[in-house]
Order: sequence, then C-alpha cells, then structure tokens
Amino acid sequence: MANENVFLQFNAIKKSYDHKQLVVKDFNLSVAAGEFVTLLGPSGSGKTSVLMLVAGFEGVTSGDILINGVSIKCLAPHQRNIGMVFQNYALFPHMTVSQNLAYPLKVRKWPKKRIQSQINTFLEMIELTAFAKRYPSQLSGGQKQRVALARALIFEPSLVLMDEPLGALDKKLREQMQFEITRLHKQLQFTVLYVTHDQEEALTMSDRIAVFSEGIVQQCAKPYILYEHPDNAFVADFIGENNMIKGICHHQHEQHADIGILQNERIHAQTTARLKPNQACVISIRPEKISIKRLIEATPESIHHSLTATFYIKHYVGGYIRYYFQLSDGSTIMVKSLNVHHPLQLEPQEKVQLIWSIDHAHAFIIDSTT
Repeated sequence: MANENVFLQFNAIKKSYDHKQLVVKDFNLSVAAGEFVTLLGPSGSGKTSVLMLVAGFEGVTSGDILINGVSIKCLAPHQRNIGMVFQNYALFPHMTVSQNLAYPLKVRKWPKKRIQSQINTFLEMIELTAFAKRYPSQLSGGQKQRVALARALIFEPSLVLMDEPLGALDKKLREQMQFEITRLHKQLQFTVLYVTHDQEEALTMSDRIAVFSEGIVQQCAKPYILYEHPDNAFVADFIGENNMIKGICHHQHEQHADIGILQNERIHAQTTARLKPNQACVISIRPEKISIKRLIEATPESIHHSLTATFYIKHYVGGYIRYYFQLSDGSTIMVKSLNVHHPLQLEPQEKVQLIWSIDHAHAFIIDSTT
C-alpha cells in the first residue's frame, strides 16, 4: 500500500499484560482511509488486544500507532475521536433510542439543532425512525445493534472499531446486520477495524483480512487471496472448510512438488514453501474443488491429482451435500457438492475416484506457522 494512502499505521506493536508473555508480537499493518480491515483468529490470538490498543483502553508495550501520520499512543481514549461497537451493544438502558444517539453529540457540545438533525438522519438511515422514543429493553437484538452502530457513527468519526459486534445474534439476524454494516460503510466511507472469529463473516464483509495466531499475523490479504492462495497450513485450515492430507516430499521443481502419501501413492501440488526431499508436509484441498467419479469413469490423466476412496456417509445441508470418504490409511476426506436436481447416489463402501485440478492442491511445511 502506498504511503500517501495510509490512514492507520501499526509499527512493530508488541503487547504484554504481565511483562513476560507477549499477546501481540511485532504487529505491522497499514490501513487506507475508507478501508474495511478485519482481524480474524481464534480466541486468545491477540486480535481484540490490538483493538483495545487503538481505542486507548490498553497501552502498547512497544511500537507505535499512528493516525494520519500522528502518534496516538499517548492520547486518552476520548481524545482519539474513534467510534466503537461492542457485542453487548453497550446502550444506556435508561435512555431512549434518540437519547442514546444524542449522547456522543452532547459530549462533543454540538448545537441542539444540529444534534436533532443528525439524529433524524441516522434514525432514517438505520430505518428506526418510528422507534425513536423506545428504550433498549423494548427493542429486538438486531434493532439494538443498529442503534449501537448508529451511535458509533453519528459523531462522524474517521475510524470505527468493531469487536465481535454480531456475536450475540442468531444466524439470520447476523447476516442481515452484515448487510447493514457494509451498506453504511459504502455510504459513509468510514475506516473500519473489525474483530471476529467467524471466517464467513470476515470473507463476506472485508476489503482485507489479517489472520492471527498466537499474537502473530500469519497472512494479511484480500478474502479471495486468503481462501485460494493461503500462505501456510494454519491459514489454509482456519479459513473455510478444508481437507488436510499428510505426506512426504519426494522432490520440488519451482512451485510444484511431488508428494508421497498413504500407501505409496503420489500426488502433485502447488507450493510456495521450500520443501526438501523426505520433508514432512501437509496438502490442503478445498472440499468444493473435488469431483467424484465412479472408477469406471476415471481417466489415467488424473493419476497425480486424484485419490481412490471409499464412500461411507453423506450429510444433506440444504444448498449442498457433504460426502465423506475413507482413504486407504483410514483417514477421512470430505467433498462438498452443490445440491443439483439429481445428486450423486453412492452405495456404502463403494469405491470412487476423487479428482481435482493441480492448481487446487497446496503443499505446506508442517508447523510452518511456528
């Protein structure tokens, strides 16, 4: 990212709560104005700690955080002009919707007429004009979260931090709110730093995603790049569903490797790692990238990007079907297939050929994230 476009900058950020163990290790990231960047990772990976450092609720152990080229690490939270949205809404229960929205404007001493005009604008924007005089206890979860979002945006901050804001909602409401947040982001062009452990949510909403593990960013890229071209085994396994097959490298030529697996079978895979002969590795293949062919339909050309497997169960999941197969070493491989008019019917213990494109198999060094 070009320096002139950088709005939020993290420079070699480290954070420790006990002066012994680092929960954030040498974090570097540049965020452009208006960009939607998600910090994604399992619980305890350091993503929320980064958000707290930006908000000013925690101090950095070392490194610096800059907004528009100016360090903010010595500023108090209220001086940073940052909006925040939390999972638990954090609405004032004794205030109406209008009063909740008015609060950050009154704190900033906006004129009364401007406050009311801004409240009306945002009530219309979140489609809750008729609910202006209701209290939070009289709202649904989705309505509360829309009010919380509007309150974080109403004073026109240039940066909005969101910490698992949809975690308390059910699936349908969560998907509706994903749409609402991205709609408002496109409309108002504010910069977002968003924290979640939900991979689908991150892929759906983000311009870029930084994947965390144990305080370290494993990869930061656009959703498509993360999903289709992960840098290591952790990212491949954490983002979306995946099949991970252990193997041993026989040899590597440029970005392609010949991998021995199972009982003397070999497959070819792409790799950006530097694999050595006889080095242990793992092959990642997305379940939707695999085709199922009955043995009589398989062709010799697919020998180095296919496996023979035994069918044992399938799960109907509405729009698609998960087929589970057993490999010769007893391990499981899953295939995800669209639920078409005539889905494939397989008999228990039927042997099939699982086939994929060599571009969809990625080989990684085992424990490459440590």
